[in-house]
Amino acid sequence: MYGSENTLELPEQAEQRFADGTLATSIVKELNSAYGVRYSYDLDEDNSLVVSLNPGPVVGVARLTDGTVVRFAPKVPVANVFAMWDIAQGNSMKLDWSRYADVDSVDGMYDTLARQFILRIRERSVRGLHRTYEERHGRPAALRGRINVAESIRRPWQPELACRYDEHEADNLLNRLLLWALYSVIRSAALLRNDTRTMAAAVFRTLAGRVSLVEYRPSDYRDIDYTRLTQPYEPLHAMARFFVEHTAPELPGEARRRAVPFRLLMPELFEGFVAEWLRLNAPPDTSVRTQQSVKLEHSVMHNRPVYSLSADIVLRSAGPDPRPFAVLDTKYKAGGKLDESDINQVHTYATQLGVTDAWLVYPEPLAEPLDITMQSAVHIRSVTFDIGEDLETAGRRFLVGIGVGE
Repeated sequence: MYGSENTLELPEQAEQRFADGTLATSIVKELNSAYGVRYSYDLDEDNSLVVSLNPGPVVGVARLTDGTVVRFAPKVPVANVFAMWDIAQGNSMKLDWSRYADVDSVDGMYDTLARQFILRIRERSVRGLHRTYEERHGRPAALRGRINVAESIRRPWQPELACRYDEHEADNLLNRLLLWALYSVIRSAALLRNDTRTMAAAVFRTLAGRVSLVEYRPSDYRDIDYTRLTQPYEPLHAMARFFVEHTAPELPGEARRRAVPFRLLMPELFEGFVAEWLRLNAPPDTSVRTQQSVKLEHSVMHNRPVYSLSADIVLRSAGPDPRPFAVLDTKYKAGGKLDESDINQVHTYATQLGVTDAWLVYPEPLAEPLDITMQSAVHIRSVTFDIGEDLETAGRRFLVGIGVGE
C-alpha cells in the first residue's frame, strides 16, 4: 500500500503490483539495490504497464532517500516475530510477550521495546551505574597513586608529577555496550515516534556525559561473565543486542543522511528459533545438536577431496553414549512449497549421519504433506512449526509431530 503519508508497505514474501506512475523509478531501483527487493515490469489486462515488487523473507522498516518509509510487514503476528528472536537467544530479554499481542506493526513493536529499553537505562542511571576502577595516567594537581618516575624525569619543567592511579568510574564495558545500543536506536528508521526519539536523545546525552561512545558488534554482547553485582545488566544487554544486531550498517553516499534500516531475516530467525525451542523443550532422553558438520567425500581421479555441510538440527539419545537418531532441516519458504532439492539435502544428511528419520520443518502446513521412504531406508517427512499461532501451542504440536512429545 502506498499512500499520501509517503509510506510504502510490502508484505513479506508477497508480490505487490503498482500501476505505472504510482512509484517513481528511483524508488524501485533503490529498493532493489539497497534492500534486495525483486521487481519486474509487465502489462495488466488493460494493456497498462505495472511494476511488481516482492521483498522476499524480510521483516523491518527502512527510510528511502526521498523520505519514503518502507514497512516490510510480516506474515505472522508481530509479537511472534520478536518473541522468536528472544527464544532463539535463550529468552534473555525476560519479557512477557503475551502483553504485546495487540501490537500490529513492526515499528509499533520496535517503539514499544525501545521505550522499555530507554526507561530501564534511565532507571539504571538513577539507581547507580556499575563502576569499576580504571587505570589512568596523568599529572593531577595533587599526588595520586604511584609516581611515574620515567615520565616525570623526561619533563622536569612541569611542576605536577606524572602519576599512575585508579579512577572509580562508570566508563566501562557494561555501560559502553548500553550507550552504543542506545545510539543504534536513535538512528533506526523503525523509531518513528517523535516523543520516543526525544526521550532516547535525552537519556543518551545523560549517559554520554559519563560513558565513552564505542562501536560494538552483536557478538560483543555475548559471553559476558556477570557477577552478583552486575546481574541486573544481563536483560539490559539482551535488549541492547537485539537493537544492535538488526540495525543494518550505514549505506554509502546519500544514505548517511537518513535513518538506518531495521531488518530481520526470517529464514535465519526461523532456524535459530526452532533449534533453541527444541533444545529447551526436548524430553530428558533427547539431546539437541545444531549445525553439526557432515563430511562428504568426492572422488576426482585418484584424489578424494572432502566437502563439509552443516545439518540444521540433529537429535541424539542422551546418556554416556549419545547416538544420532534423527535429523531436521528448517525450510522457510513462501507458501510452504516443497522442493526436490530439499529432499535430496536432508537425505544426504541422514545417510551420512547413519539415521533413518529425517524431517523437513516448515513454518506453515504444506498443501500436500511429505511422507516418503527412500531406497536407503531413510524415512523423510514434513512437519510444521506454525509460527502464525501461539508459539507454545505450536511447539507442543511440533514435538508430537517429530515423535518426541506427548
